[in-house]
Amino acid sequence: MLAALAAPAASGATSTWIWRGSDGSLAYRQQDDGDRIPDFSMVGYGAGWTDLPTTPPVVLTVTATTGDNTSRIQAAINSA
Repeated sequence: MLAALAAPAASGATSTWIWRGSDGSLAYRQQDDGDRIPDFSMVGYGAGWTDLPTTPPVVLTVTATTGDNTSRIQAAINSA
């Protein structure tokens, strides 16, 4: 027996817990105790508090050799 489940189309999907507010930002419904879905959208580089480096500094260079370089690459990652 083959069963298929259909998910609602993204453009028509709605939620009672989170929606786009009138100003375009996300709005959240809270439970009576104040709990709500956490919003991590302002974490890290996406928050705009700093720019990604255009040219990251070279910390270590690993030259490829014949054969398996896995341990050399892992050692370089560990030392960086």
